[in-house]
Amino acid sequence: MKHLPEKVNIEQFNKRVSYSHVILKKIFFIILDVVFFLPLLIMVFFVRIVNLKKKKVGIGPTPSINSKGHKKALEYYNYKVETFVDNLWYYTDDFDKIPSKIFLKYDILRGFYAYYLFTYIIFNYNVIYIYFTGGALRNSRLLYSLEPLFYSIAKVKVVVLPYGMDVQDQRITSNLIYKDGYINDYPDFRFYNMETSKKIQIWQNSADFVLSGCDWIKYMFYWDDILISHFAIETEKKVPKIKTNYNFSKKNPLKILHAPNHTNLKGTEFLKEVVKELKDNGYYINLSIVQGVDNSKMSNFIRKADLIVDQLIIGWYAYLSIEGMREGVPVM
Repeated sequence: MKHLPEKVNIEQFNKRVSYSHVILKKIFFIILDVVFFLPLLIMVFFVRIVNLKKKKVGIGPTPSINSKGHKKALEYYNYKVETFVDNLWYYTDDFDKIPSKIFLKYDILRGFYAYYLFTYIIFNYNVIYIYFTGGALRNSRLLYSLEPLFYSIAKVKVVVLPYGMDVQDQRITSNLIYKDGYINDYPDFRFYNMETSKKIQIWQNSADFVLSGCDWIKYMFYWDDILISHFAIETEKKVPKIKTNYNFSKKNPLKILHAPNHTNLKGTEFLKEVVKELKDNGYYINLSIVQGVDNSKMSNFIRKADLIVDQLIIGWYAYLSIEGMREGVPVM
């Protein structure tokens, strides 16, 4: 067995958030929760009493690339669906409802946006699909534990499903290589490990429907249904022709694509080490590591690849692997 990578990312350590910063941020959000508690409570009872005729399904607020696929799947069955987010990750902004730039720029302002988004949800959706990170109040410090109750009062049904790190409680796993990758990619998550466990308990107990699958079942204690994976992408009617004859040379090396959004958890250093060893032994390989690219442009890289190497440590395949399979490219 190979040892864990010895490389120390000093820049990553410099970017760590201090514990005092986390505490101050929590105190600020506690104050906000106390201020907004009564107005939110009044609104949820108002929505229940008025009995609004809501007909839309909402998907959010985690800015997951899967939201678009889930929306298309529900629309296939004639549901009216809207995606909403409270933040953006770098690889897509393809959502229906996005905060303005000023809310995206400052964490403090996103705290205020959360209360607006919660109000929008209870007035517009009769069902929401969320992850175990929670709904609109997921980043609050007190009200996130009352959010299921608020939705219940406002007659908003909740479907909860995992995507990965929202349920991966590091106290449960015995895979030390995975835990080391998790720690190195997300050192600040150590401040929120108890919150992860608490949110799993809250939503699996209170959601109207709990979905699970993949390796997520290792971390969950209840589900209403399981499936291989809930990741969903659009497929073209014409299936690409899969290559069957490979003949690699110096002029035509094996083209490997690797596109990690978190390099330690995806096993990037292990992949680079193995590719170097193979090249030193005379194999013709070209490894392309693509990062920070909008997902709408990823298909251009996928179609040029002979092989996609994706998640080597996490333990399951996800969006990139499925896109590769759709394009007829072998996936490892």
